[in-house]
Amino acid sequence: MDKSSREDSHPIDLTDIVQNRDETMEIRCPYIEHVYPGLKEVTKRKGRRLIKTHLPSHLLPVSALENGSKIIYIYRNPKDVIVSYYHFARMLTYANYKGTLDKFARSFMKDCAPYSPYFPHINGYLRQKSKNPTQILIISYEDIKAG
Repeated sequence: MDKSSREDSHPIDLTDIVQNRDETMEIRCPYIEHVYPGLKEVTKRKGRRLIKTHLPSHLLPVSALENGSKIIYIYRNPKDVIVSYYHFARMLTYANYKGTLDKFARSFMKDCAPYSPYFPHINGYLRQKSKNPTQILIISYEDIKAG
């Protein structure tokens, strides 16, 4: 069944978006804070869309909360974040991080690493959920993997 006839027979499900092999993940599910494909690609899409972000809740577009959009906020155990982020920073050529894991962990806990601060980021989404309980799902990465 081709894509157009599938769309006519039933509304697009989020699973269809995730499993679509005709497009790259960046096109299927763009980050709103990235220049490419970013918001330009998002505005072209009609119907249900998946949009990713690392933005704290206070930097989300106001429309995301006012138009009834559903938000899934996935967080990770901070220990796992530190280890994963440490290896990521060492891999990035432009970051060229050469410090130890211990030094990186201390920087992270002092909110001196990029994409910090960790706990206020989570707390912002928790506050939004308390205001919009049916609009926001907050779940840990570990719970998803266990499920």
